[in-house]
Amino acid sequence: MKRVLKNIVTLISCMLMALAFSNYSFAQQKEKPAATVKKATTAKPASRKPVVKGTLKKTVITKPKPTRPTIVKPLTVDDLKMTGREKQMVDEINLVRSDPAGYIKYVKEYIKKTNAGKGIKAAANELMDELKHLSPLNKLQISPKLYVDAKNYGKQLVENNSIEHSDLPYSENLSFGIENIRDAIIDLLIDDGISERGHRKNILKKNITMIGVVELEGKVEDYPHCYVQEFK
Repeated sequence: MKRVLKNIVTLISCMLMALAFSNYSFAQQKEKPAATVKKATTAKPASRKPVVKGTLKKTVITKPKPTRPTIVKPLTVDDLKMTGREKQMVDEINLVRSDPAGYIKYVKEYIKKTNAGKGIKAAANELMDELKHLSPLNKLQISPKLYVDAKNYGKQLVENNSIEHSDLPYSENLSFGIENIRDAIIDLLIDDGISERGHRKNILKKNITMIGVVELEGKVEDYPHCYVQEFK
């Protein structure tokens, strides 16, 4: 009987110890903090520049269009807008050049109507003798260049109010104070008072082809009817 009781007591002791151990393990597990559940994250891949597919742009080298040179239209005689008197003076000079001998009659008429003095008559006779033996010369063509140069110098003469020749590279005649065109040309041909007859020589030169004649707009030293004649 004692043996049975002893066994029962031993069994109860083991059961109590087992229960105590079970309670201790349960308490330990209760006190241990729950493990943190790590949130799963999806790593964002490094950003990449989108690949744009397309046709490669071809470098086009544009050849510049050749620039056309500026063409300056040369002046023509019509562009000059010459006055009737200017044209008449050119015609008169060409008349004496193309028919020297035939022009003698006009010189005689001039001497008669102007009641020329002894000195002028002597110079006129010299002129008529020269015209008589002179072969016809070429007619002069109006040069826009000479005309423009003569016109510019004519303005200068009026502004300066002084009678003097220019430095232009041409043969030059100046005429002042004679209204009638033919009389003005004959006066230059007679060239009284000019020892070398420079005005006459300019009009009757053989090696010239061009002329520019301008009537001045204004007086010079109180002379009206002023002209600049350029020969080349």
